Amino acid sequence: MSGSQPAVGVSLPSGYSGNDTSHLKAAGIPCCLYGPAGAPDGPERYLWASIEEMMTCARVYGALIAEL
Repeated sequence: MSGSQPAVGVSLPSGYSGNDTSHLKAAGIPCCLYGPAGAPDGPERYLWASIEEMMTCARVYGALIAEL
């Protein structure tokens, strides 16, 4: 959707946010976390996400739902 290749594979978090993927992975349950990336690394990383990134995610979610 965005014209760039997504990162695929294990990506260790640089911080923890409100999701359960680390707990699921530790329990041996495959999981996927997808959403807007927010600010580049720094103190504001988890404070905001651009409207463009949110719109891209919404398009991806819509395309995924359309495939079901």
